[in-house]
Amino acid sequence: SKSVSTGLWSGERRQSCGAGSNAARQRAAAMSDDGYLGYALCCIPRRLFVLLLSATILASALTELCYVVIFRWLRGAMQLTPTHCSGPQCQEVVTCGAMIEATSHVRLAVWLIGGAFFGYLGLVGSLCNHPGDTRWFGLFLFAKAILAVAYLFADWGYTTICEAYPYNIISEAVLWLLPDWPIQDGIKREVAVMRTYPVDFVDRLTRVNIWALYIVGGLLTTAFWLYCAHTAFLLAHYSSEGVFGLGANHSIRGWRDQVLFKYDVLQHFKSPLDLLEEPAGKSRVARPSPGYDAVQSA
Repeated sequence: SKSVSTGLWSGERRQSCGAGSNAARQRAAAMSDDGYLGYALCCIPRRLFVLLLSATILASALTELCYVVIFRWLRGAMQLTPTHCSGPQCQEVVTCGAMIEATSHVRLAVWLIGGAFFGYLGLVGSLCNHPGDTRWFGLFLFAKAILAVAYLFADWGYTTICEAYPYNIISEAVLWLLPDWPIQDGIKREVAVMRTYPVDFVDRLTRVNIWALYIVGGLLTTAFWLYCAHTAFLLAHYSSEGVFGLGANHSIRGWRDQVLFKYDVLQHFKSPLDLLEEPAGKSRVARPSPGYDAVQSA
């Protein structure tokens, strides 16, 4: 059989029941083959999907962090001091004017800090096959889904109490980057310069159902983050436990190819000092045994 569960007879698997289980699991998971990890969206290998997702989140968070710090804060385009009031005499803390950008600021902070940190963990976990890091990335994606629902309720409460839209709704449902979608660019510019967003006035100005756009977008976002979290959790589980829970799965053919590839890489990247230290006609890195051919054909 070309599929072997390393947990049946691996000493590392026996150690995983006691102390040092995390290190043993990660070493055993390094033998896993992508063919046993399944697919995401029906056609994308699960490891590749998590790898691309985490790399995109990491790159997006770092890019936006640089933009916020360099081009907005340092150039004075973004003020950290509240505009409605400031100082020890300011009593407007939980008011409509003070809370209009609350959910938007929370979203930005979670995306910048969490995206940079957990995006890196997801990238390392999927690239180096570390199930623990992949699980942390999955937890971040699950938290994103929960927060997306929390933003919906928080913005609904603000709209109901203040009879005005918070900036988060305007940003997500109106101020899209797509030209003339969902409203004309001229109306977008008018809405962008407003300081408050009364419900009746904004609805008449835009002539679209802003709440419907926001709710549909929020639900789709929640479903997307939940699916991504589920995919990350499955990748971590299959990498450490295997498809049947007996340990990481691999094929003999794939295992041999990995050994030969590692040997070729070590031979190719040898330093000149290593070559000088080696005895004539002898390589420091032993060539894989021909017995692997017999194992492959078994």
